[in-house]
Amino acid sequence: MKQGIYEQLINTITRQEISALDPDVYNIGTEKLDAEEARKLLSTYLAAVTRRALKIVREQTEDKTAVLAQIRTCNEIIATLKGTLGEEEYNELQLDEQGEVLDPCVFQAEQHSQILTVKLSGKLIYLVSLVAIKPMLKLMEYQKDPNPHFFQRNGNHNR
Repeated sequence: MKQGIYEQLINTITRQEISALDPDVYNIGTEKLDAEEARKLLSTYLAAVTRRALKIVREQTEDKTAVLAQIRTCNEIIATLKGTLGEEEYNELQLDEQGEVLDPCVFQAEQHSQILTVKLSGKLIYLVSLVAIKPMLKLMEYQKDPNPHFFQRNGNHNR
């Protein structure tokens, strides 16, 4: 067992390693899992276990079906949480088996008066409203543009 480990969840193998240590030689401290920290620590632990499982699935699967096998494994994990999530949320969280990742998606409304950019990157979703930075856009109108018709298209004929 590595020395100096702390704030590690105790799983079966860790418990066995702790039991094998001589208490006269090693100072082993444990504490109960805090209810506030439990969600973070447990979800981090499950993410690590899931990564290990997906690596094994990937190594045991042919290239052409590897992504589908990993998606199905994830959906099986999600299925075990169905009772906790509820039917509607469970159905929404199931991964699509086509194995696609959404690239940046742009929504434009009311003749460009508001543009929302949705960027999916891992677990993060960024929503940026250009209306919020309208003063900055006005400033950009006065900068030189390689297209001489830029200001005409945007309703500003004065440079």
